[in-house]
Amino acid sequence: MAFIGTALFCLIQQIPLALTGLLATIAIVILPTRLSNALLWQCGLMMGVGIGLLVWMHFLGDDILWYESLNSNVPLLILFASVSFLRVLPVTPSDGKSRKGVGAFVQTLLGTHFLASVINMSASVVVANYLKGDKTLNQALTLLTMRSVCIAAYWSPFFGAMATVLHYMPDVQLPHLWIYSVPLTLFALALTTFEAKSAAPDKLAEFKAYPIGLEPLLLPIGLLISSLIAHQLWPDIPMVLLVSMAALLLPCLLLLYQKGGKDSLKLITKHIGFGLGNLRGEFLLFISAGVLGSGGSALLKHFPPALPFEVFDAGVASLLLILILSLAMLGAHTIVGIAISAPIVLSTDPNITLLSLCYLSAWSIAAVMSPFSGLSLFFKGHYQLSMKQLLDYHWKYGIIMTLASIVMFHLTGQSLET
Repeated sequence: MAFIGTALFCLIQQIPLALTGLLATIAIVILPTRLSNALLWQCGLMMGVGIGLLVWMHFLGDDILWYESLNSNVPLLILFASVSFLRVLPVTPSDGKSRKGVGAFVQTLLGTHFLASVINMSASVVVANYLKGDKTLNQALTLLTMRSVCIAAYWSPFFGAMATVLHYMPDVQLPHLWIYSVPLTLFALALTTFEAKSAAPDKLAEFKAYPIGLEPLLLPIGLLISSLIAHQLWPDIPMVLLVSMAALLLPCLLLLYQKGGKDSLKLITKHIGFGLGNLRGEFLLFISAGVLGSGGSALLKHFPPALPFEVFDAGVASLLLILILSLAMLGAHTIVGIAISAPIVLSTDPNITLLSLCYLSAWSIAAVMSPFSGLSLFFKGHYQLSMKQLLDYHWKYGIIMTLASIVMFHLTGQSLET
């Protein structure tokens, strides 16, 4: 909490962030959450390369502000910590009668998707545990719960993907970006429904909806509206920070209204004591990516690259998407590809809407297609799904969405040229 409060105050008051990155690093060290060896190796490699580049540039005579490497992704860490408070609000089934069939699948997919756009994977876990009962997770339910999360990366400002885009490209206009990303969202949801119906029509005919009430769905809408209104009132404050403040304040106020002061304080205190500890992995990943990005930026500043392209167009965006997805399939988190490529591409003064759409597409597709993503690893471990099953369920979707994204890149490029 010291990190969140200090960082928010410094960023809003435009005070240098000298201590916030250090506080986040201390939190990584002292938090008890166990980290996987794969994450430690990946972050260690990023840290090593980034620090090595910074040291090299220092000996070449460049003025290196060492603390900036820890601070570069602080706004993203604020968002992750703030959004985690949304999980204190209970997600429980309503008392209404559950539907059956394809309509029930679509209803549950949309409801879970809207909830996941705010509380991320927690929504999928709640729905999956409720609907599977004491059985294993079948293909239809796996498609619904995993896709509802990853598709939210296309548009939700409360998702890590959009937060990263807003951090690297603070001038991007969300309503303008949504013109191109929302159609991809709708196509992905429709494709998921078609796949589930084609793969197991008998299962889908008997599919029973998760009874999501209206009240939980009002939260994403309220957060979006409050963030957009705040951006109009305070345009000088970065959008990622306005989203963070909305995600921190609104659930606490709702909890106070629903539970009263005493119970709300207990839940919030419990989350601060235990829930925030689960962010250790995210903090380490994004601090490491920030160090790597800082090292890469220092290198590019000293040795300006001779790029094979002069204009970042749809063709270059398509190649960048395929490159980031290839890295993800080999085990690198999408943030690695973004941290490496963003300083290079931004040096060409690209159209930030096209670049943003490229990064959002990469994040969304990699989250479900890569067997090494956090989403895939969780479902593999928690629901005993094999890597082969996950690849069988999602490889066609990954290819189709890659092609759909490339088509949208070209449509975006054409519309922006006119």
